[in-house]
Amino acid sequence: MKVFLKKALPDLAVILILFGTAFLLYLWRGFPGGGSAADPEATVIVESGGGLYGTYSIRDEETIIVDSAYGHNTIRIEDGAVFVTDADCRDHVCMRSGKIRRRGESIICLPNRLTVRITGKGEDGYDAVAY
Repeated sequence: MKVFLKKALPDLAVILILFGTAFLLYLWRGFPGGGSAADPEATVIVESGGGLYGTYSIRDEETIIVDSAYGHNTIRIEDGAVFVTDADCRDHVCMRSGKIRRRGESIICLPNRLTVRITGKGEDGYDAVAY
């Protein structure tokens, strides 16, 4: 039993450190680091074909239908989140990317040349401050 503990102790220490690091990253990810979409200034910017299609508030529940020369996309804003519900592209990566809620997140549909992103009040501020 003592031999087993001597051999297993370094392995257990590494496993505990990995689990501890993963847990801390999980907690850190949960904190709103860049501002949440619930900010009153948060807006959804929809661009199609390289130009601005529209600007929408993330607080409003809305369905946006984008028909362009490149394709068709349906975007839904509800409960402070934005997601693509329908697209006529072949790969549907934009639909599988899920809901976005925070400033700086985006959904991109390359075949249809569509970009959906969330911006907010603090967007032009500092990325980080070091002391």
